[in-house]
Amino acid sequence: MPVPFRLLRARGLTLIELLVVIAVMSAVTLASFSYVGEDRAQIRHDDTQRRLEVLRRAIVGSATPVWAGEFRLSGFVSDNGVLPENLQQLVTSPAGLAQRGVLTARFDRSPLGSDCSSEGSDVVDLAGEGGLLVKGHRGDYLAGLAVNGVFRDGWGNRAAGDDVLNFGWRVTAGAGSLAVASLGAHNELGNGVTEWDTDRGFDLDAGSWSSPLGGWTVRLVNRSGADIVAGTWRASLLVFRNDSSGGRWLRYTSTPFTASLLSPLVSGTATPLAFAATGCYPGDTANTAVARIPAGRHVLVLVQDSDTTPHNSTDGLYSPGAPSVTPVSVFSATQLPDVELVIR
Repeated sequence: MPVPFRLLRARGLTLIELLVVIAVMSAVTLASFSYVGEDRAQIRHDDTQRRLEVLRRAIVGSATPVWAGEFRLSGFVSDNGVLPENLQQLVTSPAGLAQRGVLTARFDRSPLGSDCSSEGSDVVDLAGEGGLLVKGHRGDYLAGLAVNGVFRDGWGNRAAGDDVLNFGWRVTAGAGSLAVASLGAHNELGNGVTEWDTDRGFDLDAGSWSSPLGGWTVRLVNRSGADIVAGTWRASLLVFRNDSSGGRWLRYTSTPFTASLLSPLVSGTATPLAFAATGCYPGDTANTAVARIPAGRHVLVLVQDSDTTPHNSTDGLYSPGAPSVTPVSVFSATQLPDVELVIR
């Protein structure tokens, strides 16, 4: 005889059990959202740190050896001799700036006293190999990392005033300095409530991208085979600057050495030629600006001066067949190199 089929009624959850289950699921969901939020914030923070390093490297180049233990000159400062006026200049070249190319160094016998720059008259172009340098604005210093010409921090911050120029970063420019900062998760100046609100950035002071000229000496070496008993000799450093005033060459000049029968430059010996801390040359009272040399390649030339007064029409390049020209490499935050100029 078949056993009758009986429906077993499933026992449901009580109201209290249901509330407990809902509470547990809510706690797990909230914890998951919290962890995901923390992960996202950490990712944005880390991305901002990486982007700050990209900006710093685009301006002053790499702070670590880049190949076989050697440093290489790179970045906006090395190309243009100045700090950028805003971050947009790291993406596109502004009108008026000289474009990157092989440029001929220019020696002006009587440069402008206001900034030591070539005024375009009484100029000698150093057409030889030693006077040719790759200079000028390169174009995109961020190597394609800007999206549609915009490079924001990891939080995607925007600025109310200068967003087009600085992409939401807080940029503060001073006399020879530049500060770049992300305003954090809350996009407000100050550290805010959470750890992600902290302002993070870097400061570039003059020592971060240039070296003082004052106290630098180069050696004048006589290898002509005879004692020099007449003439006044100086060293001039030619530095390219590319800013809103255009591309031009600055000329800084050392103290002189005046040879005479009483004080000859003996064959095979050397004498120091020193540069001043301010102005275009020692004793220059018209230009009181502090002389600092940006990181990059520059040109050192030997000058003969017939009237012992610097920076006038009697200055001339020492040129027994070709000017005495020495390329000079200057790295950020380092002493100027040990170099010599030779009389042959």
